Amino acid sequence: MIPTTVALRDIRDCVGFVAATMQKSRIIMSDDEKEELLAEGLCILQGLSNKFDTQRDGYAQAGSFAGYAGAYLPKRLQDAWMKLHPEHHVRRAPEGGRVYEYGSPAKSLDDPDFRELPDHPVVDQDSIVDRAMTHLPAEYRFIAPGVIQRMGEGYQADEIARSLRMNRRDVTLVVEAMSSAIYEQQLLEAA
Repeated sequence: MIPTTVALRDIRDCVGFVAATMQKSRIIMSDDEKEELLAEGLCILQGLSNKFDTQRDGYAQAGSFAGYAGAYLPKRLQDAWMKLHPEHHVRRAPEGGRVYEYGSPAKSLDDPDFRELPDHPVVDQDSIVDRAMTHLPAEYRFIAPGVIQRMGEGYQADEIARSLRMNRRDVTLVVEAMSSAIYEQQLLEAA
């Protein structure tokens, strides 16, 4: 018979332990995301168990795995949740620590709420891109042509970042800034 609860070291119910840690995090998730993060949490818990040293030098009694897991599991679950959402970014703050930036998820063209763009007359796209580049922040102007060229060749953000020796976040910011500038330029020309 398969046990209804899974024990690991001094944790009697691993599923309950991970679920309670997820609930404390106050992350709003769909049922599918909860299930996926719970499975990821169990894998993380197993990894923590492999690294846990029950008796460390200089301590009279053995440590508690539940205490060890309780200290490390919340941050690892947060990281796992961030990996499930590529629209979110984590960056290091200048004073230390992490800063979480939450973007909105990409929209699907199959989404029934998606509104089609109005038809616009054909315009010279190169001139729009050139004019849009003048509206970019100065720090992005020098890398924008390389990013745009690689996007036109079908590269993904990670590949562009590697080829230009940039971090992915900066590439995403350039793409977003260029998209906004191009959209504004198209609106101006359509008016």
